[in-house]
Amino acid sequence: MKLSGGKKKYPIKRIEIEERDPSIFADLALFFDREDALGDIADLRKSWIGEKIISHDQIDDFINGERSLDEARAFWNKYWPQVYRIAKKYGLRENFVRPIVAAVLSGVVVEGDYRRAFEQHPIDNLPDEFRLSEKTVFLSNNVRDIDLRGLSNKIDDKSITRIKRDREWYWLYQESGMGYKRLSKAVQEPMQTVRTAINSYKHRLRDYYRVV
Repeated sequence: MKLSGGKKKYPIKRIEIEERDPSIFADLALFFDREDALGDIADLRKSWIGEKIISHDQIDDFINGERSLDEARAFWNKYWPQVYRIAKKYGLRENFVRPIVAAVLSGVVVEGDYRRAFEQHPIDNLPDEFRLSEKTVFLSNNVRDIDLRGLSNKIDDKSITRIKRDREWYWLYQESGMGYKRLSKAVQEPMQTVRTAINSYKHRLRDYYRVV
C-alpha cells in the first residue's frame, strides 16, 4: 500500500539489523526492507506467534520447547517449510534461514545470525525429516554473499559503506512523516543529497533480490 509522496505503509515495523560487517549488513537490509519480503514475514509471524514478538534471546528456547514427537512434527510441518519457501522465493541460500526466523519471531537480526557457511543451528526437537544435510561448507571470509550470487556488478564497496546511512534516511522518511526538506534539516545534509540517497535505496530494494 502506497501513501502520498511515494511513501509506503508497511505491514510491520522495520527489521532491526545489528551487524557490523558492511557487506553482510547490505545483504540483510536489501532483503528485509523489501515491501514484499516484509509482507511474507508479517504473514508467517501472524500465523506462528500472533501479533506479539519475542525477544531475540528467547528464540532458541521457543524453537527447542518441549514437545512430543507428534507435536514437534506438526510444529515443523507448519512453519519450517514456510521459512524455506520465503528463502527460495527470493533465491536466497541456506544461510538466510536463521535471519528469516529471527526476523519473524523477534523483529531483530543480530551479528552471527547470518553466516558465510551452510551451517545449521542445533534444534533439539527437530524430527529427522526436517534436518538439513550434516555437511557444512565453509566459505572464505573475504568472499561476499553478493559475489557468490553473481550480483557484484550491481553494487560496489563504496556503495556498501553508504547503505547503512541510506537505509536510516529511507526509514526516517517512511516512518517520521517528514518530507525531504524537514528530513534534510534533521540529518543536517542538503535536501538533494537526502533525496538522492533515499531514491537510490528504493532502486536497490527493487533490483537487488529479484524474485525467481
